[in-house]
Amino acid sequence: MTKLVFITHPSVEIDEFTPIDQWNLSEEGIEQAQRLSSLQELSKFDTLYSSPEPKSVTVALMLSDYYHKLLPIDHKVVGLKEIHGRRFIPPEIFKEATKMWFDNPTQNPNGWESLKEAQKRIVFTIENIMSKEKDNTVVIVGHGGTGTLLKCSIKKVKPVIEEDQSSQGSYFVADWDTRSLVKDWQQY
Repeated sequence: MTKLVFITHPSVEIDEFTPIDQWNLSEEGIEQAQRLSSLQELSKFDTLYSSPEPKSVTVALMLSDYYHKLLPIDHKVVGLKEIHGRRFIPPEIFKEATKMWFDNPTQNPNGWESLKEAQKRIVFTIENIMSKEKDNTVVIVGHGGTGTLLKCSIKKVKPVIEEDQSSQGSYFVADWDTRSLVKDWQQY
């Protein structure tokens, strides 16, 4: 079986003066990521990729250390970048904007990439990765929005906010050969 484990980065250090694609994990996020060392689904993975953003790369490097796996040179996958642009949006406005993004899949609220375009980009990127990984277990560290769009594609359902993770620091597992979900979002 070709297996995909998609992990979202945990809590980040929010700095409204730094572009969000440069944010890294908070102390709480580092503690959350350390829990990945005991995750059953990761006990025997073959390959590890991540979004190029520091918050995801940090998790990938921690996993590389925990499980004594070398990261491939091309482990930073630009196609997995965050959907929501670079500028800070306060949490209460962000939740509302995210709902609007799911409700209007062809629009670009707050200058974000449209949901339809983002899903195309993410699915294409993952299909490209997985086409080289037959019979392997692949771990990808990314973001909640990108993971949700991928998960909805795997489930063959319309992307809706109800399919999103309940909080940062979650993962799902898919059987890539059958394009089916083995385990829905779980917190770590």
